[in-house]
Amino acid sequence: MLGVILKSFSMKYYLILFITLTHYTGVAQSTKIITPTKPSSALEKILIQEMYDFSNAWGTSDTATLSKLLAPEYRHSDVFGEIQHKNEWLIFAAKKREMTKLEINDIEILMYYDNMAVITGKMSYLFGTEKIKQDLRFTQIFGNYNGQWKRTAFQGTYIKNVK
Repeated sequence: MLGVILKSFSMKYYLILFITLTHYTGVAQSTKIITPTKPSSALEKILIQEMYDFSNAWGTSDTATLSKLLAPEYRHSDVFGEIQHKNEWLIFAAKKREMTKLEINDIEILMYYDNMAVITGKMSYLFGTEKIKQDLRFTQIFGNYNGQWKRTAFQGTYIKNVK
C-alpha cells in the first residue's frame, strides 16, 4: 500500500511539475519581440526639432523650457560617466554657459511602438568664451506623453580629443 501511495505521490508531483513547466515555457515563448521601425517623415521632423529646442535651451540655461521638455523620470549620463536625475540635472543646466554654432547630424531614429523613440547621432558646437569645438556622439530616448514628446534619457560620449 505504501508503494502505491509513493507512486501516486511521485506521479502527481511530476504531473504538477510538467504542467508548470509547460505553462511557463508557453508564456516565455509567447513574449513578442518588438521590431523597431523608422518614424514617418512628419514625426522625424518633430523629434529633430525637439532635439534642437532642447539643446538650444541647454545652451542658454533656459531651465523653464528644459523642464517642459523633460520626462519626470529623466536620467542624464554625461560624457564623464556621471548620472543625474531630472532635478539634479536642471540645477546643473541652470549654470551659465556659452554655446554657439550647434549642429546635429548623422541622426538615426528608431521607433518602438508609437510612444518611444531612440535617437542616435552626432552633436557639434563651440563651447565657452574660448569657442572650443566639442563633438560628441549621443543616444537620446524620447517618450510620448499624451501627445507631447519628452526626453527621458541622454548619454553622450566625446569624439576625438576634447578638452
